[in-house]
Amino acid sequence: MRSVGKRTPLTQRLSSPAVLLAIRTGIGGSICALLLAADTPVSKIFSNFFAYLLNTYDRPAAYLSLLVLFIAIAASPFCCRLPAVAAACGRHPWRLAAMTAVTFGLGARFVYHVHPLSMDEYAVWFQSRIFASGALTGQFPPEWLDRLIYTPFQNYFLVVSRTSGQVASAYWPGFALAMAPFSLIGAEWLCNPVLSALTLVAIARTCRLVFPKEEAAPGWAMLFTLASPVFVASGISYYAMTGLLLVNLVFVWGFLQPTPRQLFVSGVIGSIALTFHNPLPHILFAFPWLIWFLFQRPSWRQMLALAAGYAPLTLLLGIGWVLFKAHITTDIATQSVQPASRGILDTIASAFCLPGILILFIRLAGLIKLWIWAMPGLLILAGMGYARRRENVAVQLLAASAVLTFFGYFFVPFDQGNGWGYRYFHPAWSVLPLLAGAAVIDAFPRERADALPALRNLAGSLIICSLLILVPWQLRNIEHHIGTQLARLPDVPSDTRSIVFVSVNRSFFLTDLVQNDPYLRNRSIRMIGSGEREDEEFLRKAHIVAVPLPATDAGQVWVIR
Repeated sequence: MRSVGKRTPLTQRLSSPAVLLAIRTGIGGSICALLLAADTPVSKIFSNFFAYLLNTYDRPAAYLSLLVLFIAIAASPFCCRLPAVAAACGRHPWRLAAMTAVTFGLGARFVYHVHPLSMDEYAVWFQSRIFASGALTGQFPPEWLDRLIYTPFQNYFLVVSRTSGQVASAYWPGFALAMAPFSLIGAEWLCNPVLSALTLVAIARTCRLVFPKEEAAPGWAMLFTLASPVFVASGISYYAMTGLLLVNLVFVWGFLQPTPRQLFVSGVIGSIALTFHNPLPHILFAFPWLIWFLFQRPSWRQMLALAAGYAPLTLLLGIGWVLFKAHITTDIATQSVQPASRGILDTIASAFCLPGILILFIRLAGLIKLWIWAMPGLLILAGMGYARRRENVAVQLLAASAVLTFFGYFFVPFDQGNGWGYRYFHPAWSVLPLLAGAAVIDAFPRERADALPALRNLAGSLIICSLLILVPWQLRNIEHHIGTQLARLPDVPSDTRSIVFVSVNRSFFLTDLVQNDPYLRNRSIRMIGSGEREDEEFLRKAHIVAVPLPATDAGQVWVIR
């Protein structure tokens, strides 16, 4: 008679880590696919861009992720060499980073078409060119503002002065400053590939600090990162998410080695993260670390070092930029002066709300995007890694940062609109490959001796299949989407100066295509069209002599004589 509690061989096999990873990944992927297959009125819940990307690209990607899982399971016995590859990557992170920078740079050129797709990206690109010119604001003719910037985007993505024509990004300037050196050489597209390469190195170093005795962890974490389509997509884009991922990672180093000097550096990096795009991503990520730090009863020297690191750039690039934007938008002609403090409070109030049923649907869609755009099984591996190393304080804090980042956005009434993966979570996304690395570096004491090699084989197979199938698939989707948007614009003669009037009322995609240099130095200037007769009258009043070309559904080109 079999003793109670003794496992049969079949039960042991079903409870092995590799089998559990396969089963849980399959269940999670099936739930995502079923939810996306459901016929729900997404257009009534989500914004136009979010609904379009969810239906057009994320739905088939969910089905493909399931197929990749089955292929990876079948191929896992042949992936026993991956641990050696991971170990080599961990020993030489800078080599892998250099190859990543070159590869992502090619992706930015030929997949992303060197084009800021969304207004979030354009606003940063716009401000970086201003900084590269040695100025704080761009300059448009005041009477052209409503033609050059879609009216709902004014003082939302770009702040404008209707009296002087000054224009600047509405976002805090950290990312634009980071991009400015690349703007000097006309290569803004190279900024995120370089930041992505540095992020891989930062992931490796963070692994060494969190798991100092595990030499294999950095390599696995780097491979999990590269095998996730969202990291590649963000790395070839103009979004600030890659930079936020990097600075949040570097921020934690001072808490893992809490000397005054390291804490001062963490404060400086934290202030950069705070002012990189908007302060919320860093606030959510840093909050668990700061609370834990205070409960450790640090010395006054440590606290002053951290505060001294935070203060200068936070005041200059944060509060200073808010006051500067308030100065730009002050309408001197009509004396509509609003106190800066009142404007800041109104802005903060409009960005938050109590969560309701719509927010729950929106964040569920975000969770689905998070799953689809990661390497298959990454979230499950991260959970397994947390379970194995949850006694590690750094692991607890990293997990808390990820959880707080995810649930913190339940109080934000937006769905992120355009973009790849779940952008709101991306500043804390590095927690997933870090914890996933912990899942494959050791086994529970009660597991069979062959449990860890089988788990590593399956994890390695998922890495290879994701790199060979999912990443190219998503890159193809990105290229197709951006190429389709650019193809909507009328053809412009390359050897002449011209004005392109874009008919933004015909498609919501066209509003983001009205993009110009901050000083109108581009040969072809894009403007919002109002019909051929109105456009002709506008040109006449502006003393511009131009000849119209045949109109298209998206607009009309006027060639300047």
